[in-house]
Amino acid sequence: HKHFGLAGIHEGTPVEVVGVIKDIPFRSADTKEEAVAYTSFLQEPDLIHGPFGNMFGQMTFVMRGPPAQDLLKAARQAVAEVDQRHPVSSEFTVEGRIHGRTREWAAYVAAFLLMAGVAGLLAAIGVYGTTAYAVERRTKEIGVRIAVGARRANLIAMLARWTLAVSCLGTVAGIAGSVIASRLIEEQLWSVSWFDPAVFLGGTITLLLVAAIATLI
Repeated sequence: HKHFGLAGIHEGTPVEVVGVIKDIPFRSADTKEEAVAYTSFLQEPDLIHGPFGNMFGQMTFVMRGPPAQDLLKAARQAVAEVDQRHPVSSEFTVEGRIHGRTREWAAYVAAFLLMAGVAGLLAAIGVYGTTAYAVERRTKEIGVRIAVGARRANLIAMLARWTLAVSCLGTVAGIAGSVIASRLIEEQLWSVSWFDPAVFLGGTITLLLVAAIATLI
């Protein structure tokens, strides 16, 4: 068994570790993991009845059972039977608390998704326009090649190789920039990896398809 000491609790007496839980958001999802120790309130009567005992004299219970309204009614009755001077307050469901805590972040995510969608659309338009303009500038060259007997398949292959080479260079530069930007916001993520292969692969394939369409049209 492991033992350690806690300031203000069990002064001079080692505390025995009886269990370890996985990392969880302590106050909100945007905070880092903190070292937290849970002790039995029955072992600390002086701290419980003090002015700041157990988070300012309050105690939180997590209950599971029938629908919330019925469960809360039963909880109020049970508390009243024990001590009517301590009413039940601040009742909420876990889903309601999570929704309240994540509502602001949901708005941020929606805004980021909108901006990402606009950025992706602008990138696609830019790739299409640049590729189409580059191909159009080679119209005379294509005409000369047709005049000397070049086949349509050979012309398409020539343009496809050029488009693929330019697109690959742009893709490498874009992925490098995305990796750098993703690492910068890594500390703002909770239980989510900064590297999402599906997102990187999806964006890359989309832009390459846009470039291919612009070449063929």
